[in-house]
This record gives sequence, structure tokens and C-alpha cells, in this order.
Amino acid sequence: MTSKEAYSLGWCFGAITNVAEDPFIGGDKTLACQRPYSALAKIIAEAKRRGILIGKLDRLVAEHMQNITSFPDLDKEGSEPYLPLPLQGDWQRGYFAGLTEKI
Repeated sequence: MTSKEAYSLGWCFGAITNVAEDPFIGGDKTLACQRPYSALAKIIAEAKRRGILIGKLDRLVAEHMQNITSFPDLDKEGSEPYLPLPLQGDWQRGYFAGLTEKI
């Protein structure tokens, strides 16, 4: 994963949290930062269920998703491995940028 990909994953998570106006949507932010692919799948599914992933938010999330071209190798148990700390920092930068985005 690249820094740009980690940032984009975090941005999407933050933007959806922002529009949902629910700090708990998507679950634990610490786990979201550590396993961003799994977390993004969960928050997108919940946003679709709630009917908030529409219009401008849907377009912006799609634009950020275009930056994601790599996918993690799953561990022996079929789980996403933890993201290295430097990339967790990039995810957090993206998260807070998305969280404060005017959508």
C-alpha cells in the first residue's frame, strides 16, 4: 500500500462519518486505521443501508477509491494484516481531512 492509498482509505472513512453525523458509524476508529480495507467495506455497507452514500458523497468516495490499486494479502486465518504505523498515520491524516470536508 502506498501513502496515497492509505490517505484515500482514511478520507473515505472520515467523509462518510462526517455526513452520517454519527461518530460510531463504521465501528472502532483504531481498528479502522489498522485494517483500513475491512473498515471501509463495513462503513460503505452501513452508509448504503442508511441511504447516505448518494450524490456528492458518492462521487467523492468514488474519486478517492480510484487511488486504491493494491490489496492486502490475507493472513493464514483469512484476515487483513495490520497496516504498518507510518501508513496508519497517513490513514489518520486522510480520515481527519474527510471528517472536516464540506459535503
